[in-house]
Amino acid sequence: VTSRFGKRPQYWSERMLDEGLVHILATDAHNMRTRSPVLSQAVEAVSKRLGEEAAHDMVFTRPQAVLDNVSPSTLAPPVGAPKPAARPGFFQRLFNAA
Repeated sequence: VTSRFGKRPQYWSERMLDEGLVHILATDAHNMRTRSPVLSQAVEAVSKRLGEEAAHDMVFTRPQAVLDNVSPSTLAPPVGAPKPAARPGFFQRLFNAA
């Protein structure tokens, strides 16, 4: 998300965010010198892209729900998640069938 690993990973992370495929934002920190556990830059990037509420949900609300063993179905869908398509009504299907 922060472009630290280049434009291609940033593109795909942003695309997954936009499509609502990201539920939790975390770090894969390896050590304190080269890959320290700094999540603030990613939170800032997500806040700018999807809003502060979405970033907060990804860093606090959803991880806490995992720890509390809360069913994902009880949580609000992630920002950017596609909405279910409304089924066209009878007349719309009838007149668009031609």
